[in-house]
Amino acid sequence: MDTRVAFMTQYSSLLRGLAAGSAFLFLFAPT
Repeated sequence: MDTRVAFMTQYSSLLRGLAAGSAFLFLFAPT
């Protein structure tokens, strides 16, 4: 029930989503 653990898991999930989104934009950008 540690709030830091929940925060870190949510933060890592957010970073993973952000990395996936930026990679998707980088791969499929017209330039």
